[in-house]
Amino acid sequence: MEHLIFIQNDKTDKCVSMWSVDPEVIPHILRGKSFCIKELTCNKLDYVNDPKDAHWVMKSDKEEHASGLMCFLENCDMHSIFECLIELEDGCEIEFVAGQMFVSYQAPEQVKSGIVSIMEHYGYFAAEKIWDYVMQFNKSIPINTLIGIEPEELAPEQLDFALKLAENIDRNHIEHEKLVREMDDLEDALPY
Repeated sequence: MEHLIFIQNDKTDKCVSMWSVDPEVIPHILRGKSFCIKELTCNKLDYVNDPKDAHWVMKSDKEEHASGLMCFLENCDMHSIFECLIELEDGCEIEFVAGQMFVSYQAPEQVKSGIVSIMEHYGYFAAEKIWDYVMQFNKSIPINTLIGIEPEELAPEQLDFALKLAENIDRNHIEHEKLVREMDDLEDALPY
């Protein structure tokens, strides 16, 4: 089982991303929504669901919807899913690639219940409070320090600490990128 560590809201692209997650959690987002699995590949990069076989599973047909979710989960059990692309009603989309999941939305409320449910699955009992906090920022925030905390026990300082960690990660990343560029420039200047 993967361990959800980061969650990010990209306000510009209208997308929530999470990593690391298992593909088996995707039905939390598909629940009660019409969907179309456009592509599903396994680790060998073989198609499990070929794009030409894509079809819509409608939420109005409860039996077909349940069957579609069961089929998706069976594919996850039988294959090591590497990548999938699922279109949802109302212009939303799920893209899963090697433990990273990107969920696009038109309005965050369209995907909130599914994302909160996934967070709870991974032990973030204060998932709704974490969601509300993360959605304020345009930043990847490490939330792993918030596992197991009940909603009434989650203090604002704990959320702020996660944000501080994110800012430190960003700052270190920028410093490392600068160092790499300087090393590349030095290497380019060397006579061979």
